[in-house]
Amino acid sequence: GEMLSILTIGRVPMSSIGLLDGRETVEVPFWPYSDSEAEALLLRLLPQRPRLAHVDRATLQLVVSSGLLKFATPFIGRNLHSLLEVGQDVLLQLGAEAESGVLSSAKLHKLVTEASRRRTGFCHPCSALDSSQEVEGQTPQAVASATVKRMTKAEMRLVLAAYLGSRIDKQDDRQLFCPEGQRRRRRGSVITRHKKDDAPPQVRAPRPIPLPRLLAIYHRL
Repeated sequence: GEMLSILTIGRVPMSSIGLLDGRETVEVPFWPYSDSEAEALLLRLLPQRPRLAHVDRATLQLVVSSGLLKFATPFIGRNLHSLLEVGQDVLLQLGAEAESGVLSSAKLHKLVTEASRRRTGFCHPCSALDSSQEVEGQTPQAVASATVKRMTKAEMRLVLAAYLGSRIDKQDDRQLFCPEGQRRRRRGSVITRHKKDDAPPQVRAPRPIPLPRLLAIYHRL
């Protein structure tokens, strides 16, 4: 919970987000699975997941072709690991309903969408609650409390760094986060007030923050 590891996956050079050219990583091309390849792999690997060996072929084909490839890929792409996790969640939740042969497209769409959203960010409400809990019946305070309980200290500091960096002017970073700036603040307030930032930081609209600045604030918290 005290360590932060960063893995970047993209099609643009790292220098475009502020890193030095000398820190450019080695390019490892990975071509995404096609629909037919992803479908074949999911049909072969899903029955090997825990508690899914009894699922009949027709239900499996329906969930994969009409559910995962249609409704899950807009959220998580063709990431095979994530698709397997979503498929396992959906098949376990279907249970007896799938075995009876009664499965509507709307029901399948809802299950796949909710399972996909639980994997698109640790701050999403669906990811904070158990699969047995309905998001609609929870207050914002309950969702926030459940989210915090599942986060590590490193994740909490990263969220706080993003919040501060998106609302505090970068010209005030040295005064707020560096030791010499903090010593000057004890003798008197020296934070610059900008005309365009008359509102308090907590009510300002968030602004984009470069990755190096985000990590710098994170390491000073």
